[in-house]
Order: sequence, then C-alpha cells, then structure tokens
Amino acid sequence: MKPKNEKEINNAFFQFLMLFLLTVVIVVGAVFFDYGFNWKDYSTVKEQFKEVSSVLNNKNLLIAKIDSINSGLSKYDLTGAVPALIEADISNKLTELKQTASSDSVSKKLNNSIYRAFSMLLKSKIDYRKLSEDNGKLQYDLTTLQTSFDKLKEQYDDLNKQYDAIINSRRQ
Repeated sequence: MKPKNEKEINNAFFQFLMLFLLTVVIVVGAVFFDYGFNWKDYSTVKEQFKEVSSVLNNKNLLIAKIDSINSGLSKYDLTGAVPALIEADISNKLTELKQTASSDSVSKKLNNSIYRAFSMLLKSKIDYRKLSEDNGKLQYDLTTLQTSFDKLKEQYDDLNKQYDAIINSRRQ
C-alpha cells in the first residue's frame, strides 16, 4: 500500500533535509568564524605557559637544593662526622643555591632570603659545635680540678691530724 503522492513526499523530505543541512552548516560556520580560533591569543597563552612552567621548574630545583642542604645539615649533627667536610659541602650547595636565581626579582629575593637563612643556620650550628667542644673541655677541666681539690683536701686533713697529734703529744 503505497501512497499516491510518494514522489512528492520523498521530494519534500529531501528538500527539508537539504535545507536543514544548509542551515546547520551556516550556523556552525558563523559560530566558528565568530568565535574562531584566535592564533594571537593562542601564542600569548603558549608563552605564558612556558613562563609558568619555567618558574615551576626553578621552584622544583630550589626545593631539591633545599632538601640537599637540609640533609647536609642533618649529617652535621651526627657524632663522628667530619665537620669541616660537611661545612664545605653545605657552603658549596649554598653558593649553588644563590647562583640559580632566575630572572624575576621575586625568585631572586626568595633565593637570597633562603641563602641568608641557611647561612645563619649553618653558622649557628658551627658555633654550637664549637661551644659544645669547649663545654666538653671545660667539663673535663672541672672534673680534673675537682679530683685535685679532693686530693688536696685529703692531704690537708692528714696534715691537720698530724698537727693535732704533735700538739697533743707535746702537751702530755
């Protein structure tokens, strides 16, 4: 059972389909050219991305150097470690840290601040180690003096007893 106007229906359907596709193409084209890809903005965004990624790489490098300095400082506190070698290693790492500042002023200020803070920390640890060594020497000297004082006190007591014995023997 075919309709009598099947050819007209098919014709109308193809006209509708063609007009619909033409309309969609026109709308998509208009939107594309209106909000189309802007190459200037793309290049600007790409440059900003490169800058941000370089800043992040510098910060990651800075963090890695700070971690290596921290590990050196923790080695400094260990007993039996050679302080002069560790101090030289930490000083080298600090100069590397200061030299790796990037071009922006914020990064330079941050690197300089970190450099100053770690330099002061290293100096305080060196001073603390020297004071600890001096304190150990003073403790040793104090115990030596204490034993000498105890010996002298015993000799004094012995001499006092001998003196008292001599005095008592003359009285009788």
